[in-house]
Amino acid sequence: MKRQHCWLWLLCCGIILFIFPAAGTAAPPKPAISAKYHHTLAIQKDGSLWAWGINSLGQLGLGDTTERHSPTQVGTGWVAVAAGGDHSLGLKDDGTLWAWGYNGYGQLGLGDTTDRHSPTLVGTGYVAMAAGWAYSLGLKDDGSLWAWGANGNGQLGLGDLTQRTMPTKVLVGTWVAVAAGDNHSLGLQADGSLWAWGANDDGELGLGDYVTRAGPTQVLVGTRWMAVDAGGYYSLGLKADGSLWAWGLNYWGQLGLGDYVTRASPTQVGIGWVAAGAGSYHSLGLKADGSLWAWGDNAYGQLGLGDTTQRTMPTKLLVGTDWVAVDLDSNHSLGLKADGSLWAWGDNAYGQLGLGDTTNRPSPARVARFNARRVAVIPMF
Repeated sequence: MKRQHCWLWLLCCGIILFIFPAAGTAAPPKPAISAKYHHTLAIQKDGSLWAWGINSLGQLGLGDTTERHSPTQVGTGWVAVAAGGDHSLGLKDDGTLWAWGYNGYGQLGLGDTTDRHSPTLVGTGYVAMAAGWAYSLGLKDDGSLWAWGANGNGQLGLGDLTQRTMPTKVLVGTWVAVAAGDNHSLGLQADGSLWAWGANDDGELGLGDYVTRAGPTQVLVGTRWMAVDAGGYYSLGLKADGSLWAWGLNYWGQLGLGDYVTRASPTQVGIGWVAAGAGSYHSLGLKADGSLWAWGDNAYGQLGLGDTTQRTMPTKLLVGTDWVAVDLDSNHSLGLKADGSLWAWGDNAYGQLGLGDTTNRPSPARVARFNARRVAVIPMF
C-alpha cells in the first residue's frame, strides 16, 4: 500500500490519525477498530479480524445472522475495517476491498441489492474506505475517490441523488482521506484542503449555511487539515497545528463548545489534539500526552466517565495516558492502548462491547484476549 502524494493513516474508519512518512514509503499493516450501530469490528496483531454485537443482517461477516457477545474470528490477512449502519467493509493487505451485511441500497458495491452474510470481494487497488449509514466510500492507490449505495442527500458526491450499486468515481481532485456519516461525507485532498457534501440540515458540512450539496464543496476555513470524522449530524476536523474544530448539530453538547448551540461553520474546540472521533451524539478525543477525553450524550455511559451525565466540554477520563486510538458509534465506544489492549464502554444491549454479556458499562472495561498491534501516537506538529 503506497501513497504517492501525502499521508498515511493509522486507522481507516471512524477516527483517522495521519502522520507524514517519507515519499514513497510503504505503509506497514496497522491495527483497526470500528464501532457502528450495535456492532463492532477489530483487527488483532496477527491480521485476524474479529466481530461481535448485533448480526441480524449478517453485518458480522460470520456466515449467519446470530448475535455474538464476545469477539468471534472472521478471517485473516486484514489491515483495516469500517462498520456502517448495517453493513461492514474490510481491507486486506493485498489491497482488496470486501463487503458484507445489509445491501438494500447497494452499499456493498456488488452490483445488486442482495445481502451477504460473509465477506465478498468488491474490487482491488484500495487503500482506505469509510462506511456511512447505507452507503460506502473508497480510496484507491492513485488518489481517486469512489462511492456507492444510498444517495438521497447527495452523500455520494456524484452531482445527483441517484443511488449506485457499484463503485462510481467522484470526478474531483486527488484524495487522501474520507469520512462517512449518516447522510453526509467529508474528504481531504492532497493539498490539505477540506471538502464536504451530502445532507446539511444542521450545518454538518461546515459551509456556513444549511443547503444540501450533491458534489464536493470546499470548506473555506484554511488548509492543512489532517483528519476528519463525520458523525450523525455533525463533524470534527483536526488541523496540523493540533487544533480541533467542530460544526453541525449540538443538541447534546457533542461539539464540545460548552453550550448546545448548533454551528454551521467550523468552530475551534481547543489545541493539543492528535485525534478525535464523532459518534451519533457524543465525541472522543486524544491529546498528545496519550490522555483520552469525552463529551456529548452519555445516557448509556458512552463517555466512559463512570456515570450517565452528559458533558458539553471535553472531560478527561481518569484511566491512564497511554491511549492511541478510539472509535465510537451512537451509544458505545472503543479505545485501544499502546500495549495492544482493547477497551469498551457504553451501551451493550446486543453484546457490542464484546464482554460476554449484555450489561452496560459506564467505564472502560477490557475486552478479554484481544491483542492489537502495538502502536504509538505520533503528533503531526
